[in-house]
Amino acid sequence: MKGSLYNYPRLVALLLILIFALGSNALVNMPQLEDPHMSNSVSSIITHYPGASAERVEALVTEKIELKMREAPDIKRITSTSRPGISVVVIDLIDDVADVESGNSRLRDKLGEVTNLPPGTSTPSFDDTIMYAYTAIIGIMWEGEEDPNYAILGRQANELDVLLKNLTGTDKVKIYGLPQEEISVTFDDAALAALNLSPQDVAGRIFMADPKNTAGTLTGESGRFVVELDGTLDSLERIRSIPLAFSDEGSVTRVGDIAEVTRAFANPPRSLAMVNGKPGVMIAARMQEDMRVAIWTADMKARVADFSALLPAGVSAEIIFDQSVYTDERLSGLMGNLIIGAIIVLLVLLVTLGWKASIIAGSILPLATLSALAILYASGFRVQQIVVTGLIVGLGIMVDNAIVVTDSIQTELLKGVRRAVAVSKTIRRLWLPLLGSTTTTVIAFMPILLMPGHAGEFVGGIAAAVIASIIASYVIAFTITSAIAGRVLKLGDDSQTEPKDKPTRKWWREGLEGRAISTWFKATLESALQTPARTMLSAMVL
Repeated sequence: MKGSLYNYPRLVALLLILIFALGSNALVNMPQLEDPHMSNSVSSIITHYPGASAERVEALVTEKIELKMREAPDIKRITSTSRPGISVVVIDLIDDVADVESGNSRLRDKLGEVTNLPPGTSTPSFDDTIMYAYTAIIGIMWEGEEDPNYAILGRQANELDVLLKNLTGTDKVKIYGLPQEEISVTFDDAALAALNLSPQDVAGRIFMADPKNTAGTLTGESGRFVVELDGTLDSLERIRSIPLAFSDEGSVTRVGDIAEVTRAFANPPRSLAMVNGKPGVMIAARMQEDMRVAIWTADMKARVADFSALLPAGVSAEIIFDQSVYTDERLSGLMGNLIIGAIIVLLVLLVTLGWKASIIAGSILPLATLSALAILYASGFRVQQIVVTGLIVGLGIMVDNAIVVTDSIQTELLKGVRRAVAVSKTIRRLWLPLLGSTTTTVIAFMPILLMPGHAGEFVGGIAAAVIASIIASYVIAFTITSAIAGRVLKLGDDSQTEPKDKPTRKWWREGLEGRAISTWFKATLESALQTPARTMLSAMVL
C-alpha cells in the first residue's frame, strides 16, 4: 500500500543501519565536556601603576580606560576597582551579542587607542578568559626542607607549560603562584648627594636607557628624528653600565659605581601557591571545546608522567585537578538515569500494550536517541550533562508517537483488518494529528533554545535535545515503527485473510483492555463534545 514502508523491508533495514551508523559515529566523535561551553562576554583590563595612590590610579588610569571603552558598542556594564598601584576594569557585553569574539576584538582596538597614560604605567593587559574552566591543574611541589628555590620551580613550570601548549587540543595554559622576578637597584645616599642626584633622577635615567622608550629628538633643517639608545636592558651588567653623571675631567659615573644591582623575586610576592601543604607552582591547562575530555586528559597524563620522571631531586609533580573524573561521573550517572527511565517506560508499555507491542514501541527509545545525537552532532552540540538531561526529559515524549502508532495498528489487527491495510490506514489517519502535537511541543521548547545570554547557552542543550529527539521519534514512528508493527504484531492466525473468530484478548499479549476506564472515558468524552462551551470553560478554570 502506498504511504508506508510496510512493503519495503529492505528500505527499513537500510534506515536502521543508517541510524545506528550515524548515532554511533556521533556518540564516539562528539566533543565531550562536563558543562556547556559558554561564550566569554566578560573581560578584564589590568594596568599597573607602581607607587601611585588609589586616587591617582583612578584619575590617571582607570577613568581614561573607562571613557575609551564606553565608545565601543554592545557594552552592558563597566565596573572598575582602583587600588594603590593597580587598576582593574571589568567589561560585560550585552546578552544578545551574536559574535562575542568580534565584540572582544573591538574592545582590544579601543584599548589600543589609550595612549595618554602617565609614565611608569604598565601596558594594559586585556583578559577575556575569565569564565573558562580549566580542564586540568598540575602542581609542582618543593620537597626539600630548606626554603623553596623558585628559580628551579619556575624553570620546571615553564618546561611543563611548553609541553602542554604543544599537546594536541590544548587551548590555554597559565602558570599560577610563581613569584615575579625583579631587578633592584640599591643606592648609597651619600654617593647620590655627592653627585647632586635624587632617586627620581636615577630612575629617570634608567628609564630613558630602556630602548623601548625614546631618548629624545633631534631637530634640524632637513627634519625631526627620534633618538633611541642601542642595546636592551637584558642583563645586570647592562644596567650597571648606564651613565649617571659626567665630571669636568671627562670621567663617567655609572650605576654600578654607586649602587648594588641584584636580581631577586619580588618581596612581598604578588601570588604564592601551596600544593598539598608544600610550596609550589600550579600550571592550569584548558582543552579546546571541540575535543573529548577523556582523550585529551589521557594524552596530558602521559606528558606529565614523562615530565615527572625527569624532575630533579627535591621537586615533584602531581595532577591536583582532573575534570575528566567529574565529567565521567556526571555523564555516567545521567546515562544510568536514561537507562532506568527507558526500562520504566518499557514496563508501563508491557502492561498497557502487551509484550510484542511494548518492544516495538519501546524500540523507538534507542533509535530516537541515536538519531537525536546525530542531529545534535551535525548542529555543533557537544555531549555534556545538559544535553544528556535533555534526552532524559524527552524519554516520555519521544515514545508517545510510537505508542499511538503501534496501538492503532494493533487495534486494527484485532478487528481482523489485513496488516498492510492496517498500517496504511493508521498512517493516513494519524500523521496530521501527531504532526500537530509534535509541532506544539517543539514550539513550547523553542523559547529555551532561543534564550539569549549565558542562561540560554547553559540550558539551551536541554531544549535542543528534546526537540531533536521528538522530531526523530515522529519520523521513525511513521516509517520504521509502523512497518515493523505491521509485520510483527499477529493474531492467532498468521494468514492475510480476516479471521472468522476473534481470538480471546490476553493482557500480556495485547495489553490491558480496561473496559471500566474506557467506558467512563467514552462517556466523559461524549459529554464534553456535546457541550463544548462548558468544556472549554472548565478547562480554562482548571
